[in-house]
Amino acid sequence: MEQSKTPYLYKELKQERVMKAFGLKVVLFFIAGLLSVQAQSIFPKKHEMRGAWVATVANLDWPTSKGDGAGRFQRDELVGYFDKLQQAGINAIYFQVRSACDAMYESAYDPWSQFLTGEEGVAPSPYWDPLEFAIQEAHKRGMELHAWINPYRALRSVPKTSVSESSGNSLLENTFWAQVDKTSPIIANSNEHVSVTHPDWLLYLGSIAIVNPGMPQVRQYITNVVMEIVNRYDVDGIHFDDYFYPYSPNNIKSEDSETFAEYNDRGFTSIGDWRRDNVNRMIEMVYDSIQTVKPFVKFGISPFGRHSEGYTTLYADAYAWVQGGYLDYLVPQLYWEMSRFYTGTAFQYLYDTWYKERAGKHVYAGHGLYRSDNATFGNTLFSAAEVPNQIRYLRTKGDSTGSLFFRSRNITSYVSKGIADSLKKNFYPYPALTPPMSWKASTKPSSPQSLSVTPVTVDEVITNFTLNWDKVTVPEGNDTTLKYAVYRVTAEQQPTIEEVNSDIRNLIAVTGSTTYTDKLPGTGAPNWYVVTAVNRNSEESDASNFVETEILTSAEDSDVFGLPKQIVLEQNYPNPFNPSTKIAFSVPNAEQLTLKVYDMLGREVAVLANGLFNSGTHSVQFDASRLSSGIYFYTLQTSQLSITKRMVLLK
Repeated sequence: MEQSKTPYLYKELKQERVMKAFGLKVVLFFIAGLLSVQAQSIFPKKHEMRGAWVATVANLDWPTSKGDGAGRFQRDELVGYFDKLQQAGINAIYFQVRSACDAMYESAYDPWSQFLTGEEGVAPSPYWDPLEFAIQEAHKRGMELHAWINPYRALRSVPKTSVSESSGNSLLENTFWAQVDKTSPIIANSNEHVSVTHPDWLLYLGSIAIVNPGMPQVRQYITNVVMEIVNRYDVDGIHFDDYFYPYSPNNIKSEDSETFAEYNDRGFTSIGDWRRDNVNRMIEMVYDSIQTVKPFVKFGISPFGRHSEGYTTLYADAYAWVQGGYLDYLVPQLYWEMSRFYTGTAFQYLYDTWYKERAGKHVYAGHGLYRSDNATFGNTLFSAAEVPNQIRYLRTKGDSTGSLFFRSRNITSYVSKGIADSLKKNFYPYPALTPPMSWKASTKPSSPQSLSVTPVTVDEVITNFTLNWDKVTVPEGNDTTLKYAVYRVTAEQQPTIEEVNSDIRNLIAVTGSTTYTDKLPGTGAPNWYVVTAVNRNSEESDASNFVETEILTSAEDSDVFGLPKQIVLEQNYPNPFNPSTKIAFSVPNAEQLTLKVYDMLGREVAVLANGLFNSGTHSVQFDASRLSSGIYFYTLQTSQLSITKRMVLLK
């Protein structure tokens, strides 16, 4: 996934100009369809993956500082990062916690990452745990947190060295690199690093080293690493990168021939088939282990964007993973442009190929957002319309789709053709839940109780409403309720929950808190609030109680002496009216107040009351003879609050 791969990808592309030829009718049909997709504004989906990769390797995204005492800055930086991603509409963070057999968390298997502290194996001082912190911050915002892992890579670079050649292992065929003895560690990163603890597990391939996929010990090691995270941390998912057997120029040749001879327990005659089986067995082992402990934790992989090359070069048979039932989702890295020619390097062609093979599981598109800032693939940049058109295309597919963006910094910090604004304004203007996975067992959460809505005033004007509700508890051993969906519906009468759920525009927030502030001004429109609890599989509870933002009246609003208990503004009667109507209001104590009428543009058209009113109920008559038909608003303003209601004049 790192950008260093892209020169190789371009080299491949140059060798493959055209993969398929199509008849004129097919081409013209596809061009017409593409233009139609590009012209459409495909409406957002309520369930849609909107993820972003946060790369920690080589400090690509985070952290930008490291070493002693950097923890406070690193935490603040991560909080700012998550805030910006949330504002852009992102609902899932793919946080890189292991890039080369190291850890952004306290691990019994791998040393602390040098990209956190500046020195591998050294814990942060003062101590803190980035993975635990990232999970907490993501969940506060109602976002998922997936732990992103590179399973095999051990050393990102093997420096020139003069170690003994006594072993006779000619493992580094690139002349830039020295011959090495695999029984001696090349880099003593730390005493806990696998290159020190198990040097016999490593395969040195060109300029890198990986743990040997053909060894059962390695499969168990990777599984242990994953399960340490699953057992100790409240992650929503485990995510593997596309580094299996390495890319060029570090392609494996015959370096694992001895391993093939020793561990070919299934009798493969082809070393290529054996290598693919090694990867398949590791992935199946990881998936089964996760299912045994926390079946609600999702497991997915982002393979190379063209399956055929991943199959032959990386020995990654991604189709087999979903068809075998040991993956929940795939995110092929589709870092190519849309094209009017439906060929092997067109984004649409590649996505359709993966979507067809998904076997009922989810397929999200990995977007090469970095290409908006970095001229790769033939020194070309993505246009401003490229990624937007890709998102539009995905929305023509089923409900198991969505996007992951590489990298998050291209949303939060880089220009990237204004993608952050584009996402929020055009594509993610409303929050979204991640797509539910029908094959995962989940328990429907209980509904939130005791929803209340309190107006907040500034300078005697309602500026927002604060919502509060009780935390939903779940039986011990069940999936934890992580978040709540907050809805607001404008309607004259209380809507049904079916009406609420039918329109994504009603969803105003997804949060991990039991409080939310809606910055909707007091317009006078009847606004109804309702909240649902949402589990890990995006299954919603039944609705909470509905609450209307307007203060309603009843016999309970008066005390035993007939005096009102609270400030009340009645609905005008009649309504609709022509040309006059009565407006009543009540105050429990003497109040200095105003009652004014406004048109749809917010212009004041009448002052019905202005002065000191004694405790009790009062009424005024509003004569609208000089006004034209339409919707008007009347506002009661006191020292305590502002109440607005709507009325309709029909002539």
